Amino acid sequence: PLLPFYAESFGASPTQIGLLVASYAAAQLVGAPVLGRISDRVGRKPVLLISLAGTF
Repeated sequence: PLLPFYAESFGASPTQIGLLVASYAAAQLVGAPVLGRISDRVGRKPVLLISLAGTF
């Protein structure tokens, strides 16, 4: 939700901001079921910790 504001502050065009939002939504569409299955198998906490560590 804040990505468009960050992109605009870096001088992104409206087309680039639209692509950024669309790619974020597509990643959620693909990633949510995959991470859901993994978290059902190994537990929610390990998946959450690994996901958080992957953002750094």
